[in-house]
Amino acid sequence: MRAPWWERETSRPKCRLRAIDSARPARLAPLLLGTLALVLGLAGCGESRPTTHADARADASSEQPSGPASPGTVVARVGPYSITGARLDRFEDAALSAEPASEALVPPHFSACAAHLQAEATVIGERAPKPAQLRSECQTRYRALLQSVLERLISDEWLIGGARELGVPVSEQEAKASVERYRQRSFSGETQFRRFLAGRTFADIVLETRARLASAAIGRALRDSVRPATHEQVASYYAQHRFEYLVAGERNLEIARAKTQASAAEVKREIASGRSFASVVKKLPIPQPVNSDEGIVQELPPHYYGEPKLNRAIFTAAPGVLTGPIGTSFGYFVFEVTKIDLERVKPLRQVEASIRQRLAGPLQERALTAFARRWSATWQALTDCSPGEVVPKCRQFKGVAVAPPEAVPTFG
Repeated sequence: MRAPWWERETSRPKCRLRAIDSARPARLAPLLLGTLALVLGLAGCGESRPTTHADARADASSEQPSGPASPGTVVARVGPYSITGARLDRFEDAALSAEPASEALVPPHFSACAAHLQAEATVIGERAPKPAQLRSECQTRYRALLQSVLERLISDEWLIGGARELGVPVSEQEAKASVERYRQRSFSGETQFRRFLAGRTFADIVLETRARLASAAIGRALRDSVRPATHEQVASYYAQHRFEYLVAGERNLEIARAKTQASAAEVKREIASGRSFASVVKKLPIPQPVNSDEGIVQELPPHYYGEPKLNRAIFTAAPGVLTGPIGTSFGYFVFEVTKIDLERVKPLRQVEASIRQRLAGPLQERALTAFARRWSATWQALTDCSPGEVVPKCRQFKGVAVAPPEAVPTFG
């Protein structure tokens, strides 16, 4: 059993998270992004902190983290697989080292964290909390961080097991290949890679990568298992949402814009005498309406023009009737509607594919939610934790779990 937090090593080297060089051309593969951002983001941290586990577990560092371990070195067991104290220590150190130095969570005094909280209170004008309150808040953050690390390691084993349950297992060889591809793409040599690991083992990274690949495999399997919406379901959705497929009435017209009412009246006389809109528009010295080509506008939607008076005149005019001048703040318009398309609803055959795709989302989401519920219950029953290491994912947990958003599985 691990020593309680107040008996653990209190001196920790100052270790900072090294940001990934944004200029480096290689990027994390999508399935590795969440996996490696923390695990691989630590470098140049100096000397490792001394081990804090009981002597009985001192030899656990060389053990494969996903395989069975002797009971004396195990903090949690998921089915036949174990999470060793040594492995938990490595990930706890990574999480703690990722904290900014100004907010470092170093027990038992939490000096940096307390100073940071006090400074925050000063900036926002609040009364500075008492030292005991500051230490208590920092201690709470410290415990929450350590708990989240163990929860994440347990979730990784659950994901690997869940993929195996669904018949889409992810092998260790697949995970190693994925890590190796990232390694070859992102590092110039072994020395750089080792420096980038900064205390993590290759097996640690392989296991986390395997969990991320398993999560993606679960998501794909569940989505593929959902039957497409039937024609009856599509037709029912269409009937209930016909307004979404309404196509507004449009107009084809010929139009001319003049600067003054007198010039617009002259335009109208010329067109009435037999001249075309195109020939008249060419002589006009001001720009013509947007999207008109030599005085011709095709498929004009309602309310397209910024002048309500002009829009209303166009959409109430009878076809074939020369209309105007219509005075607006943009000038005077003369037009003739040549074609009217009435308001209509797109037929089902035109929108069936898009409706089917839209309905697939909720069906897949329900499948994912149902699986997540069964998956959590099944694997929590298989998860045993040592006293002092009980977190909400453990079978021994008795409280009410409040999971942070990032703890909710998304399955790919």
